[in-house]
Amino acid sequence: MTIDCLLHVHSSFSYDSRTDLADIAATARRHGFGCVLMSEHNNRMDDQQMAAFVRRCEDLSDDRLLIVPGLELAFDSNRVHLLAYGIRQFIASADPQCTFQSLVQSVREAGGLAVLAHPSHRQAIDRITAADLQELSGIEVWNVKNGNRFCPTGCDLRLLQQLRARGESMFGFAGVDWHHLNSFEPLATRVEAATRTPQSILQALRDGRFTVRGRFVSLDATGETGAARLAVYTHASGALLRTRQAAYRWQRTLEQRGVRTPRVLAALARRVF
Repeated sequence: MTIDCLLHVHSSFSYDSRTDLADIAATARRHGFGCVLMSEHNNRMDDQQMAAFVRRCEDLSDDRLLIVPGLELAFDSNRVHLLAYGIRQFIASADPQCTFQSLVQSVREAGGLAVLAHPSHRQAIDRITAADLQELSGIEVWNVKNGNRFCPTGCDLRLLQQLRARGESMFGFAGVDWHHLNSFEPLATRVEAATRTPQSILQALRDGRFTVRGRFVSLDATGETGAARLAVYTHASGALLRTRQAAYRWQRTLEQRGVRTPRVLAALARRVF
């Protein structure tokens, strides 16, 4: 069966979001999604909070929508983020003895799916060894929050193609990285799963039985695309990122001088970025 899923989603269980999980479920239903794979930040979470989070996911799930718990594990002084989809137990990542490989192993032992979040953000990929990459099920090649909502990030997509050319068995994932209701983007991961269960959906993602569908662009799980289209993605994603960074710098400068951003401009920026 075909199930449209939202990946990389945060609720108020994350330190940097105030969005109630019930509002996420309602939005997902309204847009026709059948599954939401959560990825709450583990920075300020513990076992008790994790248990409460898992119970809330279960309470909000029904035969039309699955809310699947998961974590985003902060590593290397918060410079590298590992998405742990489908896990139901807390995993700490701040211990000095913790390694990237040990984190991936913990995710696997918990029955989860390990995906590197936004590889080019803060040059995370440069802080990971080739051996570390071999342990992953995939990398994010499209992240709305740290990239854009229109197309994949060209450099991350090129990285995936290079890794697969070297023989690495991994796939390209897309994440909404959704923290706030007013920044929702219906970036769908269309999964071909045997049944509507967390285990079946996670296995389909591991096997690469999915496609990514944005407003204007679709992408196969392998990330395969022509050289011309890859060049377009690289140029467009780079230009959008530079524009957003410049806009944020101007906003900070104006706010430091006591000038608030007009609501119309702020709303327009949210629609673009």
